[in-house]
Amino acid sequence: MANRDIMPQSAALRSGELLLVLELDHRDIGRVEDRIKARHPEVAVLGTDAAGTTPFP
Repeated sequence: MANRDIMPQSAALRSGELLLVLELDHRDIGRVEDRIKARHPEVAVLGTDAAGTTPFP
């Protein structure tokens, strides 16, 4: 796999945002996203590839 642009993640970190990178079984993704949204509605859950790149190539 070639290296990909991590600028979206880098910019978020520089602006003080907290990024969580989780490794989950595919079947657990929806459940975990729902739990985060329920407990922390202020959090933006971007999904598996929101910026079009992986967070850490």
